[in-house]
Amino acid sequence: MIIQFRADVAPRGKQRARTVRLPNGHTTSYTPRETVRFETAIAYAYKRTCRGSSFAPYEPLQMTVYEYMPIPQSVSKRKQEDLDGDWHTKKPDASNVLKSVEDALNKLAYADDGQIAALHVYKIYSTQPRIEVTIQKLQSRKEQNHGIDVNSVPCE
Repeated sequence: MIIQFRADVAPRGKQRARTVRLPNGHTTSYTPRETVRFETAIAYAYKRTCRGSSFAPYEPLQMTVYEYMPIPQSVSKRKQEDLDGDWHTKKPDASNVLKSVEDALNKLAYADDGQIAALHVYKIYSTQPRIEVTIQKLQSRKEQNHGIDVNSVPCE
């Protein structure tokens, strides 16, 4: 089975949980509103497109995520055209956006994001910010040819 969907939302990095002290001396933690909104948008796009499809618990998965980042409005029109489709190398980090996507799909597409054993993440400038996600079951490790032949990979 392969699950594919698109969320028409600008990618956002996962923000750290905030902890506050209450008047009674206890503390409580909460997730910042922007992170909750982003994860909700991802979950909604998944539910709308995939309608309950999910992988079995403990099934090893591969996830591919394309993070189409907005081009800054301060950039000239000509430069915007040049940047469209080029690699995005600024903040937020690809891994921070990925963590929000993984968390948004917990208990929806899979039982737990720990099932994801292989990841591919691409961060690209676009005039149409969005997230595109593909999830599929991994073959048995025994069926794949893994590893790097260190004698054939030059490191300089």
